[in-house]
Amino acid sequence: MYRTLFVPGGIPCVIEILSELNLPAPVLFAGKTLLAFPATFHIFNGFRHLAWDLGMFLTIKQVYSTGYAVVALAAISAVVLAAM
Repeated sequence: MYRTLFVPGGIPCVIEILSELNLPAPVLFAGKTLLAFPATFHIFNGFRHLAWDLGMFLTIKQVYSTGYAVVALAAISAVVLAAM
């Protein structure tokens, strides 16, 4: 994130370079989704850990089911963010 401070022209220059590549829309969408997924996963998994701190969802079945829910919610929200 802070590396863009050292790019001549800053973030607008990076955006201009990316737009000049003329990448197809599906490639841009996939790239944005791949960038959004780690952030959304981190957020939802943080909520999961907060629930664990409260003593909730601690059986092995609940741990697995909340894990699958976190992955699903992160994937869905990453796609939604990439579509914006």
